[in-house]
Amino acid sequence: MGYVVKNFSLDSALRYMYDTLRYRRCKLTAIEFEHRGRKYRVDTPREAAELQALLERQDSERGRERSSLWSADKTLEFINGLGEAQREFLTVLSHSGNVASETMLDALRLPSAVALAGVISGLSKQARKLEVNPHDLYVVEVEWNGKKKARSFRMLESFRDSLIELGWPDDWKEEKRSK
Repeated sequence: MGYVVKNFSLDSALRYMYDTLRYRRCKLTAIEFEHRGRKYRVDTPREAAELQALLERQDSERGRERSSLWSADKTLEFINGLGEAQREFLTVLSHSGNVASETMLDALRLPSAVALAGVISGLSKQARKLEVNPHDLYVVEVEWNGKKKARSFRMLESFRDSLIELGWPDDWKEEKRSK
């Protein structure tokens, strides 16, 4: 008579689900988002919101753990090792909550996003030199609008607090003018 499969309940269930979705014109889509450079994929908006809330809670807990990372000495050593463009980058971030990459390009008077990447690379190199993760300075937030990608930068509170303790950037600018 032909080929007989004794255990085909899974095949039948999958075929039934596929037919039901196809005839009711349902679309299956996954929600994908990026957080701190890692991609996450979930099936429902509810799962996306719950996962995002969990990741943000973890970030804030890590932030509390890292608050002792930026001592006044380490912050001073970090700033003294930076170039002028990196210091300007930090100055712009310290005065604003969230800075779009286009705004940063204008503020630093840079010709392109490639030049901005060079400034950020200098920050990262100095951070690694002090055995600090660049993610302990600032975060890059990425938002997609259709096919267009928008980046923004936000300084972490623990690092901002250590800069404020040193009088950054106002006291530093006064010191530079007096020289």
